[in-house]
Amino acid sequence: MSTLSNGTNSSYSLHYEYTRGSDSGYTAVGNQQEFTRSGGLGTKGHNDSERRMIQVVNIVGSGALDVELDLERLADDIGEPVARYDPDKYPGMYLRFGEDEPLITVYRTGKYIITGADSDDELSSLRERFLSFFVDTGVLEKPEDEWFSVQNYVCTGDLEGAQNLNALAIGLGLERTEYEPEQFPGLIYRPESRDCVILIFATGRVVVTGAREFEIAEQAFKKLQNTLSESL
Repeated sequence: MSTLSNGTNSSYSLHYEYTRGSDSGYTAVGNQQEFTRSGGLGTKGHNDSERRMIQVVNIVGSGALDVELDLERLADDIGEPVARYDPDKYPGMYLRFGEDEPLITVYRTGKYIITGADSDDELSSLRERFLSFFVDTGVLEKPEDEWFSVQNYVCTGDLEGAQNLNALAIGLGLERTEYEPEQFPGLIYRPESRDCVILIFATGRVVVTGAREFEIAEQAFKKLQNTLSESL
């Protein structure tokens, strides 16, 4: 398994294909094919009314509540399948309002993480629903948190043609690329800006991860396209 870090406090573990089959979020299994919402990565865009060069498939946001939580008691009060908590396996409580809904992980300190939203609207709507739910359960007095921010946009794109990854590793710069097909079938490319990480697969499919803004991911993909057309 390869672990990617984008220079921030967030890291991304990758192995072939992402799936939401685990409560821990995106677990690496399988092979790199078309990503779907039910299997982890989808094709719904950042804005459905506008066709973009890349598509947002997962947005990770995190925030903090101004309260410490008794997770065991809270999980018992909420009950399954909405809440699941097993401190022997993981210190966070998992909340999911529906089978295909994004996952919310809540910690004793009041910090929470939302994974699996595929648009800004969905992320915002789920955050509001989560805060209102905690008001209804008596955890909060008001549907407010101390802070909230987007940590990562995961996007997919297509270079529209098969790629020679060995040649790409040299062309993009060995100091900025990592390609070990025995461990991971994609080429890992860290652009000079280091604001994101780009995974390039032999099919031409691309995954951009680690960007805190959609525009950063979009610009990185566009720059990659320009670099390939001009230099390789």
